Amino acid sequence: EFELNSNCTLSYIRTITASLGGGVGLTAKDSNTLIVGSINIGTGGNDDFVLMEVDISSNVAVLTPLFSTGNTTVGTGTVTSIGGSVTGDLVYIPSSNTIAVAITNISNIAITSTPPYITGTSFNEVVHYSYSGTVLGQASLPIGSVNSHSMFCYGGQVFVSSSAGHQLFDLTNYTLSP
Repeated sequence: EFELNSNCTLSYIRTITASLGGGVGLTAKDSNTLIVGSINIGTGGNDDFVLMEVDISSNVAVLTPLFSTGNTTVGTGTVTSIGGSVTGDLVYIPSSNTIAVAITNISNIAITSTPPYITGTSFNEVVHYSYSGTVLGQASLPIGSVNSHSMFCYGGQVFVSSSAGHQLFDLTNYTLSP
């Protein structure tokens, strides 16, 4: 853990041990709690990629799975869709105790045992979840926007940045606007 000083230098505070095994996207819920996206907990099915709450109040992090964002692990064959892998960022919204996540969904998938392994049509969207994982709403990101979406919350509003530019994610109407 580091602290950012007023002169833009860093001060080392402590080392926190955590066994996360990867993840995409990170947000702070409060000074002792982080939320990390797309953690593979390896049990198969819809819980392979979950949002994970990480308690860092001590030097050893305590990990608590929150909910799956919808990925499904399957063998070879054809499935309708695999969705919800966090591919950009996520942001905690304190005023509503909710989470917004930039994800990628893939539809019309063929899964094979030879390259390219997975084929299909992908699209990116921002999904608004309750803290327990209920989908409250979602909006598609513009065609041509690429992964690596960054997000932040300011004044209870969520902003999304991608190759398509900066957009406000309306949490009432579930639209994206410049």
